Amino acid sequence: MGIQEAEVTSIREVQPRAFLLSLKAKGISEEARPGQFYMIRVQGGEDPFLPRPFSWLRRYAEGQDPQRDRGDGLQILFQVVGKGTSRLSELTPGRRLLVQGPLGMGWRWEGAKRPVLIGGGIGGASLLPLLEEFPSELKEKAIVLLGARSPMGLWLSTQMRETPARVMVAVEEGEADFKGTVVDLLLAEEREITSLPGVQLFACGPRAMLGKIAKAAGERKIPCQVSLEVSMACGRGVCLGCAVKVRDTERYLMACKDGPVFDAQALDWSGEDG
Repeated sequence: MGIQEAEVTSIREVQPRAFLLSLKAKGISEEARPGQFYMIRVQGGEDPFLPRPFSWLRRYAEGQDPQRDRGDGLQILFQVVGKGTSRLSELTPGRRLLVQGPLGMGWRWEGAKRPVLIGGGIGGASLLPLLEEFPSELKEKAIVLLGARSPMGLWLSTQMRETPARVMVAVEEGEADFKGTVVDLLLAEEREITSLPGVQLFACGPRAMLGKIAKAAGERKIPCQVSLEVSMACGRGVCLGCAVKVRDTERYLMACKDGPVFDAQALDWSGEDG
């Protein structure tokens, strides 16, 4: 899809330094598939000059009717980590942004009988549309594992619990049913999860986390897809700035064009923890 202008309809902080941005533009999310992303740039000023990639959360803007307006709205959940996202967080309703998307290759769940969705931090945002896209039977069989630094970082778990899926959370600091990382939680639930017929893993979060999950899935021969969080400049595979190495070869794939969702076992995880 080409570049278009989108209007900010609302923006609010849903957890510390994480913002829910609602946008509206004709047909902006009509063709969006779970796991795809959008390139967004704030108009005016030269810093930062380049657009930033963001996974989409929902197909409608806050305040819209989900059934009537879902193709003309878009929700993005983002964390403030630098100049670009800081500037984005300071926007007010009525501002207009340059938006390109949907882009990239998203999640593939054909043949999944028991999906296990694993999200670390804000990276779990692309898993909510995946869960909501599942047919009813698959939603009921889905297991969601979410991890955060503290309970304050678990806004997504509230959204996930509005579905029939079983949701479990892990925090590294503070009070919670499980203390540790989301990888620790996965390994703690390993016996139950690996015994499920037709289990498939869908993981999104920091690369080190994904490397550990890919290793665990490979050792247990469990199908696993990962969505990479990679810096991008063009979003179309032209600048070659988001190259990721293919396992056991000298080949590279572009996260923006060939991903951001990949088969975990196709990638080279050497150098990652775990």
